[in-house]
Amino acid sequence: VQRSDGNWLVTGSSNVVEEYDDSGSKLDSFTVSNMDRQRGLHYYDGKWYMIDQLTGIARYDENWNYETMVVDGWPGGTNNHWAIDIDSRGRIWTADYATYEIVVYDLQGNLLDSMPYDTGSGMDNLYGIIVDEADSKLYVGQKDIHSYDIENFVFNKDPEFNSSSVSPDTPIIGESVSYGAEVYDSDGSVDYTNLTLEYGGSTVLSDEQRTGTTTPSWNDVFTPQTG
Repeated sequence: VQRSDGNWLVTGSSNVVEEYDDSGSKLDSFTVSNMDRQRGLHYYDGKWYMIDQLTGIARYDENWNYETMVVDGWPGGTNNHWAIDIDSRGRIWTADYATYEIVVYDLQGNLLDSMPYDTGSGMDNLYGIIVDEADSKLYVGQKDIHSYDIENFVFNKDPEFNSSSVSPDTPIIGESVSYGAEVYDSDGSVDYTNLTLEYGGSTVLSDEQRTGTTTPSWNDVFTPQTG
């Protein structure tokens, strides 16, 4: 990972991080706490994230002071997670070399999705994982580099309506009518900027933004003028 000062940080053995300048000269090496078999690091929003093959994903501050285990233990008790990348929405991507699954978490450590992968090149060590959001591709490197469509993951599916309601059930022109609607989104990462309801010949537009939840809802009152 290239730091803002132009130097590079790379993972060494066990719990070691090494620093190099742009010419490849080694400048420093240091150990980090709560790490035994590190298999990759990433910098996101002022924090360092390091993946441990056996135990999970640890978060550190800018100066490598340990903060917490974002992912504390791997699902199913597997112990072979390698490589890490974090996309612009804060989703953590890694891969389980024991079960051959791509695994995705949010920054709170909640499991968002997993998908089997098979590079077809023989299951050698997993060397890297890169999310290319511009092309909606995920790249996994083993003996060869293989790509996957990000859109295949569950959390990229379109949101669905959970429920909607209008009261009174038959709107009357000029009378205040209450409406409610709830949408389901698997990871809450979509920014809902508005909701349009059509009922009884009237159209209502709500411009209240809903973010950061898997079930955003709108509740308001309108006065139908037609229908």
